[in-house]
Amino acid sequence: MGRPDSPQLLVVGPTPPPAHGVSVMTQHLLDALAAGGLVAGHLDTKDPRPIDTVGRLDLMNVWLGISHGIAFQRALSRAPGAGVYVPISQGTWGFLRDSVFLLSARARRRRRIVHLHGGYFGTFYRESGRLMRLVIRAALRGAEQGWVLTDNLRSELAGLVPPQRIQVLENAVEDVPATTRSGNGAGGL
Repeated sequence: MGRPDSPQLLVVGPTPPPAHGVSVMTQHLLDALAAGGLVAGHLDTKDPRPIDTVGRLDLMNVWLGISHGIAFQRALSRAPGAGVYVPISQGTWGFLRDSVFLLSARARRRRRIVHLHGGYFGTFYRESGRLMRLVIRAALRGAEQGWVLTDNLRSELAGLVPPQRIQVLENAVEDVPATTRSGNGAGGL
């Protein structure tokens, strides 16, 4: 599927449903990469339960984390040379799961792109204990790129990803028709 010099990416992340910022962005990224023939594979990390289960430590999330970690190892083997894209979590349990993906990819010398979808990561890092900060630094060390939503969020990855490797990739939504026509020509949403 991929060569050692392949521009293809193995995309890790949830897709809708449920629809939320990360799942919608993952789907947009997959569509864009597929159009260019750049998808080496996709590990869908969706949790089929309601959105309020995200970031919780419960048996289902532990099971999902383990099964996703195993599936990721298989996906890496099926896509030799492909880089890895991971939207990173801003909480302990989610980032520990993400670190499995990032450290596995790092051990296999894969290029890694991390995507931050919020403005809490710097606080999460600073408020984490010494061991968690070590995990975060190890997982992000050597990342080829760190993507953030706005220029103001570049600082969230400060000291963890070199500043020249931090890029802005804003969220996007599909165009919605400006008006809906009724029988009299009046429009509205």
